[in-house]
Amino acid sequence: MTYGQHAFLKGGGEMGALMRAFDWEQTPVGDPDTWPAPLRVTVQVLLNSKFPMFLLWGDDYIQFYNDAYVPSFGFNGKHPKALGQRGEECWAEAWPLLGPMLDQVRLGGEAIWKEDQPVPILRNGRLETTYWTFSYSPVMDGDGSIGGVLSTCFETTEKVEGMSKLTQNKNELAFAIDATELGTWDLNPATGKFTANDRLKEWFGLKPEEEILLDLAVAVMAENDRDRVAQAIARAMDHSSGGKYEEIYTITNPHTGQSRIVLAKGRAWFGDDKAAYRFNGTLQDITEKRQAETAQRLVEAKFKNVSDSSPTGLWLSDRDGKLTYVNKTLVDWTGKPAEELLGTGWADAIYEEDKQAAYENFKFAVENRLVYDVEFRLKKSDGSIVWCNAAGEPYTDENGDYAGYAGFCMDIQDLKDVNDKIEANRRMLLHSFNEAPVAIATIDKENLTFRMANKFYAELVGRTKSDIVDKPLLEALPEIAGQGFDKLLEEVIATGVPFNSKEVAVDLVRDGHLETVYVDLVYQPQYNSDNKIFGVLVVATDVTAQVIARKDIEAVQASLKGAIELAELATWSIDVPQKKVHYSQRLQDWLGITDAAFLDGGSMQIHVKDRDRVNKAVMEALAPDGTGEFDETYTIVHATTREQRVVHSNGRTTFDENKQPLMLSGTAQDITLHQEAKLALEAQVRQRTEELETTNESLRLSNEQLSQYAYVASHDLQEPLRKIRVFSDVLNEQKDLSAQSKRYVSKINKSAERMTLLIKDLLNFSRLNNLSQTKERVDLDEILQNVQNDLELLIAEKEGKIVSDKLPVIEAVPLQMNQLFYNLVCNSLKFAKQDVPPVITISCSVMAREDVQQYIRKPLNDKTYYQIVLRDNGIGFEEQYNEQIFEVFKRLHQKDEFSGSGIGLAICRRVVSNHGGYLYSQSSLGEGASFTIILPE
Repeated sequence: MTYGQHAFLKGGGEMGALMRAFDWEQTPVGDPDTWPAPLRVTVQVLLNSKFPMFLLWGDDYIQFYNDAYVPSFGFNGKHPKALGQRGEECWAEAWPLLGPMLDQVRLGGEAIWKEDQPVPILRNGRLETTYWTFSYSPVMDGDGSIGGVLSTCFETTEKVEGMSKLTQNKNELAFAIDATELGTWDLNPATGKFTANDRLKEWFGLKPEEEILLDLAVAVMAENDRDRVAQAIARAMDHSSGGKYEEIYTITNPHTGQSRIVLAKGRAWFGDDKAAYRFNGTLQDITEKRQAETAQRLVEAKFKNVSDSSPTGLWLSDRDGKLTYVNKTLVDWTGKPAEELLGTGWADAIYEEDKQAAYENFKFAVENRLVYDVEFRLKKSDGSIVWCNAAGEPYTDENGDYAGYAGFCMDIQDLKDVNDKIEANRRMLLHSFNEAPVAIATIDKENLTFRMANKFYAELVGRTKSDIVDKPLLEALPEIAGQGFDKLLEEVIATGVPFNSKEVAVDLVRDGHLETVYVDLVYQPQYNSDNKIFGVLVVATDVTAQVIARKDIEAVQASLKGAIELAELATWSIDVPQKKVHYSQRLQDWLGITDAAFLDGGSMQIHVKDRDRVNKAVMEALAPDGTGEFDETYTIVHATTREQRVVHSNGRTTFDENKQPLMLSGTAQDITLHQEAKLALEAQVRQRTEELETTNESLRLSNEQLSQYAYVASHDLQEPLRKIRVFSDVLNEQKDLSAQSKRYVSKINKSAERMTLLIKDLLNFSRLNNLSQTKERVDLDEILQNVQNDLELLIAEKEGKIVSDKLPVIEAVPLQMNQLFYNLVCNSLKFAKQDVPPVITISCSVMAREDVQQYIRKPLNDKTYYQIVLRDNGIGFEEQYNEQIFEVFKRLHQKDEFSGSGIGLAICRRVVSNHGGYLYSQSSLGEGASFTIILPE
């Protein structure tokens, strides 16, 4: 039957329709006509509410609920069977928890409120542990007794589980930060006192409970670092610097004497008056990990970014409750600059209706030093209004005195917003986990199964993340079986004692090859909320390169030591910061001193004539703006025997990042015998030089006489030849001269012509020895054009052709360049094939210096060298004559075959040589010839 006529059952969506169609007479509630007024009113309110509501009526707790509650049943759950059902029957799995609370309200009349209450519910085909925030309120019957219980509720399962996961992730991140072995410090500039973690105090020689004073922090620094570090701190304290601080320096434990190099990074925090009120940061021991320094800074930066990008608003106040710090989250939420939120300005960001109560609660908590915890609505910068939970509590300064409040502000708008925020936080933490520049993974206790692994861990083991995650250790990394890592993990899980070791060797298959990798390895047990170990957090830093480099250095040092001994070298080093010098035993023997005697560097054993020069060279090698090189030859004197040795010593300075000298080290070689031989050789060279000068002078006079002789000889020889040619021409013109006589006269005339050409070429060849002719800028294109003009008739007669590249302009004697190209072109025209028109091609290119050195032993450094190749298609010659053709009077053919004096190519080579170049030929018989000219610009 239906009950649509009842006004209190109208509306209500799906549940209203179900209630109107339900047969209520089959339940203890009975016909709706008999329902008491309070039941009718409550049902009407329930059906028309958008908030999840549930009503349980009577002794049997008969159930009513609205549309807003339906999703809480899940899929394939208790809906719609729950309508009109007895409470104990519907909620059998949770009745031991819910029944007593319902009885307490119905029988005792007192309402109940529960927040994030765990409740087991059978839904979605399985039993789930869910969390609820709800209230149970009594509903009166018509006779004044309590007839039922009204529940207003909403499910918070996702929020609770999300917060639990967020807490777990934060704990894992905190451990990962600790695993990087940093010392942390926090300086109060006003008091000059530090707070620091136990690790830093141990480095400073303090016990965990002792405090650090500024004077002590300075005293443990190396003396040569103090001024630089003090200046860096002063810059950081200057507001205009931005507060950034980063330095590397050495500290020494005053009790143990142990020194370590540390990387200090920090930041000064400034108040409204731009004065630093806080200066904090970290110290990292990088003595043995300088090569990993960059990666370590990246790790710190990544984790610091995670902290700075926290999704929770963070704040600090002074003793009076006025805010002195707000993080970026609060600035982003409110859209107000941080300066406006400081002091009491934060209250202006609260929704108007909640502002007064929130401020009064905070004021009351500060005045009474109580924990502050309040909810209010916040006006966000995007115009939205969200519910927030703000909480804080008092904190103390380094002296244990009350210093103010530290707290947070969390957005708790609704379940969807909470879930979105948690999911965003999860992704952000997962991203930080994945991007942390160290290998991190989590291994579950169950079968030692990987649950998480970041990309650096995957790269370290040579796999992808999908190859590792959700797989047992020995299945994901089968090659480590037998290496003991599974036993180590089981021991950490069984005992709860972390495993931490440096430079652990592990054999891994990477890129298809088994290789040994070295890691700094940490196994840290993970605990659940019941304080039981459920897995292991793995942090591994790849130090393979560092280990291999160290082993290589050790091998090189061993080899170097052997080489030094073999070469009988002495070694020495100057420790600049310690102001100490160390000499090898061989050098001590040369100097006649011991360790106790040469703290001053043994400089007194350097000969007095060399001492100032050597000391100056050492200072120049140590200068920050110098080359860092030391290379000197000097005399040393044995302290006892006064024996003198000449040594050649060289070395190099090692500087730190600030270009300050750390060490000058090098070797020394005894060159006494070499020096004596050198002096003797120099004396011989001087003697030979004097003899050579005398010989050169004689040769110069001889050349002058030969030149005069050549001129006189050529002049005197040409005069009778001219008469021979004149009289032979006269005889040839006689009419009564017989044919036989004319042939004889013609032979005489041709012989005289050849003799004239020979004398002329000899004279030209002898003049090439005169190197005093003035050079000038000569355009070789113009030279070639002049030669073509001079030979125009001969070229036309032979139907020849000359094809040339663009030729350069060089420093040369114009007449000699004309003679060079004239002789080479004539040579190609002369030795052309019969009935084949001669073709001469001339190419030009710039030569590389290494190519030039193949032909010219010492090419000029400031000159460009050109390669000019003249090729022809003539008769050519056999390869064995490539050099002989440049000899004077050397002919490859009979003089009646080809005319010429046999001096032309010798003149060409002499011209090229006079200009600092080289000329050579290449040819094959019948294949033409090529002449390559190499000349400087």
